[in-house]
Parts: sequence; C-alpha cells; structure tokens
Amino acid sequence: MRSVVDITVFIALLFVAFPALAGPPFLTDDPEPVEYKHWEIYLASMSEEQHGGVSMTAPHVDVNYGCSCLSGFRKVGGHG
Repeated sequence: MRSVVDITVFIALLFVAFPALAGPPFLTDDPEPVEYKHWEIYLASMSEEQHGGVSMTAPHVDVNYGCSCLSGFRKVGGHG
C-alpha cells in the first residue's frame, strides 16, 4: 500500500511547477547591448567536486558584437 501512495505522490509532484531562482547575471541576462562596432567575449567553464569525484564542463564561449546602433549580434556556444 505504501508503494502505491509513494508513486501517486511522485506523479502528482511531476505536475507541480516550481519557480527557478537564480541570481545575477542570470536574473537579467545582458540588459545593455554592446556598443556599435565593439566586441564582448566571455570564456567560462564549470566544475564541481563531490565525494566520488569531479564533474567538469567544456569551455563555454559567449561572443557579442555591436553590429548596428540599435541592436547587436550574440552567439553562445559550448558543450556541457
């Protein structure tokens, strides 16, 4: 009987939405566009050490170029 209750609660929790909370820079992403004919290039990687070992991601590249006075071009790449 307990396993039926556990499965029912698990399935019910799958349909409940929880908000994802994140702090800067994820809260606003990039609020200001890149200046005209200027570049922004960011290189990042993440790692996490736990009891059983280390988990790492490949480098992430974020490239922004101000291609006009009204907007910009943004390319984000990486493999994680």
